[in-house]
Amino acid sequence: MDRTLAKIAYCLACSGPLCLIWAAVQLPAYPHRTPHSTEAVMIALGMLSPVGIVIGGVLVATARWRPLAHAQAAVAVGIGATLACLIAFPVVLPRGGHHSVSCFSNLRQLGLAMTMYAQDYDGRLPIASSWNESTLPYSRNPEIYRCPNEEIGEVPSYGMNRALSMFPTSTLDAPADTALLLDSRVGVNVQLTPADAPFTDRHGDTIYVAFADGHARSTRPSADATLIWTPRRPGKPPVRGPASTRSVR
Repeated sequence: MDRTLAKIAYCLACSGPLCLIWAAVQLPAYPHRTPHSTEAVMIALGMLSPVGIVIGGVLVATARWRPLAHAQAAVAVGIGATLACLIAFPVVLPRGGHHSVSCFSNLRQLGLAMTMYAQDYDGRLPIASSWNESTLPYSRNPEIYRCPNEEIGEVPSYGMNRALSMFPTSTLDAPADTALLLDSRVGVNVQLTPADAPFTDRHGDTIYVAFADGHARSTRPSADATLIWTPRRPGKPPVRGPASTRSVR
């Protein structure tokens, strides 16, 4: 009986940390999504490693004639593998943060491409229905049209504020508050309005936004009262406020 328990302890101590490391490698690329069933099972199995260490330790401590080899191995391997997890996790987990930085950089570069396009076309922004193709000659990098956190293929994952289609940049009253490009659902030449919120959950309830003045920042569209969605037009005030409380005008 003791030998059987020792073998079980050895298996738990060995497999637990491996399961945790596997789950850690899979999850950080998409830090805000819910774990898939396989990842959840791996995490649960990984939590059994301390059980194997405890069982092995008890068997070693209570062995009357000679220590059980599997029990000793369970304790040694379990402790060593757990220490390896502690070392590996800080190295693996920052990947999600790195992807967020890349997403932020992508939007800044796309915002610059928009500005360069406007300079060549009488100060007007591209047509929203073809903004991907219109800005590509200026960005010269198709990779920046896709958020690194997006799981679906090589499809663009940013959208343009539809209200700024062919809009003259010189008439913008507050370009630093006017949303130009946003994290969005995947698709080519995606056009967005406040009514499309929530735009995506790749970064939880936060998205990255490139503004008409060229800067970018993270925000929560459902709670940001400073965002301008539709610039002021003759006889009409600008549409400003949280996306969840606005509709298309």
